[in-house]
Amino acid sequence: MTIRRLLLPVVLPALIAGGIYARWPGPGGSVAVASGLKAQAQDTRGPRPMTLLDVVAVPRITDAQLSPDGRSVSYNLGRADWRANRPVTHVWKQPVAGGPPVQLTNGQAESSARWSPDSKTLLYMSGGQIYLVPADGGAPRQLTHHATPVQASPSPITMPTWTPDGSAIYFVASDTRADAQRGVTNNNVTVFGQTDFTQQHIWKVSVTTGAEQKVTDGDWSVLAFRLS
Repeated sequence: MTIRRLLLPVVLPALIAGGIYARWPGPGGSVAVASGLKAQAQDTRGPRPMTLLDVVAVPRITDAQLSPDGRSVSYNLGRADWRANRPVTHVWKQPVAGGPPVQLTNGQAESSARWSPDSKTLLYMSGGQIYLVPADGGAPRQLTHHATPVQASPSPITMPTWTPDGSAIYFVASDTRADAQRGVTNNNVTVFGQTDFTQQHIWKVSVTTGAEQKVTDGDWSVLAFRLS
């Protein structure tokens, strides 16, 4: 659900009552509410009750991951993007010994960062593909160009996973099907064999070259995996 659909019925009346300026894009233009004098007065009153708008605007830290060397923690920092009408997360790093946090990604949205075994690189997910970024900061590079989105879910466990030597990454992705096989119906009735459902399997991608190799195959799916 988008931020606008969640908040508009609740927040818009509150904005009008509180005299706060707001602009909500819509199909027929924008809805604007403004009362500058009242908003200024509110700013000088000190503490006030927290609103639903304030709750959505609170930054959220998720998916904290300690580096193998124990020196840093990576995490997702999510903020409400009112222009994009959705929460947007980026990957950050915090030294355990203290100091300022470091933002490692700044794209449209990134998440699910995982440390390499030597703690020098992090993989992360963006747009259904795996990217790599140096742990000390720098330009990210896209590692996978898979035909279907790479799975990244902690439950069941389908997160992209580094090999112990850091030379490759295992991941799960759905198989592709020819467009001619998609959405085939018989008298407006879709049967199981004619749906868009495809099996999902384990793949392996080289960190150096980006070459992908399918590890499992068949008329069954990998729902979770763990490297030993």
